[in-house]
Amino acid sequence: MRPPLHQTARLLRTLRRFFDERDFLEVLPRTLATQCVVDPYIDPLTTMVRGDGQTTQHYLQPSPEAEMKSMLAGGSGSIYSIGPAYRDDEIGDLHRVEFTMLEWYEIDVDVEGGIKTLSALSDQLTDQVVEVVSYEDVFVRSVGINPLEDPTERLIAELDDPAFAQTIIDDRDGLLDAVFSSRIQPDLVRPTIVRDYPVSQAALAKPNAHDDRTAARFEWFVGGVELGNGYDELLDAEELVRRTRIANRRRQRSGRTVLPAPTKLIEAMRRGLPPCAGVAVGVDRLAMVLSGAKKI
Repeated sequence: MRPPLHQTARLLRTLRRFFDERDFLEVLPRTLATQCVVDPYIDPLTTMVRGDGQTTQHYLQPSPEAEMKSMLAGGSGSIYSIGPAYRDDEIGDLHRVEFTMLEWYEIDVDVEGGIKTLSALSDQLTDQVVEVVSYEDVFVRSVGINPLEDPTERLIAELDDPAFAQTIIDDRDGLLDAVFSSRIQPDLVRPTIVRDYPVSQAALAKPNAHDDRTAARFEWFVGGVELGNGYDELLDAEELVRRTRIANRRRQRSGRTVLPAPTKLIEAMRRGLPPCAGVAVGVDRLAMVLSGAKKI
């Protein structure tokens, strides 16, 4: 069963009302561009566009992040968007190549402010008080492992498939993800925000000021399903350049295509991105969980 159309329509109205009441501006970022944010594990869809006597490769955007951050650098204030996003080779009960993404950026707030807004949205949508727990604590209480300190062998021992573990034995973050998804995430049934991920998994989040082993990144789970991902947004353009190189090296090691650096986003950050927290939520998954459906 998929979420009924009328329930999804009500959800969209609720989401817009939530952000409108908080003075966010709704925007319509482009979904087709010559660049995209480079992620080690996300493959963008590509298409060739003809114009001005030449053909150029464009990307159907995996998220509106780059476009929205350009708006922030231009003085937009706090913004949100609800629209299509695209990711290649993602098909299943929880994945679609084309899906709907809610993304918002709240200016002049840090990770605590970002978690506060996400918590308010979660509480309103689920009628339950969300639990906020650190990545380290959720590992310790669920499998008795400290993910920031314990040796790789402890992680391997938690996986049911030793052969698979051997294929990622040199990828500590891959092992952490495998343990989290198989042993921890299914138990996150009540609304939960997991915060303070390892700094090696920072993506575009700042390092945490209180613990340089961790990043100001947080994720939202309901019913054992990951619904959203948030950051106290990185503001350092040169650090983005460095992380893009690392992401492309990881892509190359896993056999993925190396992607061009997001120079437009880098230029926007150099112009000056305001301090902000950003969150992306999969609307299809959210509708699925709230309606009790089994697939998006």
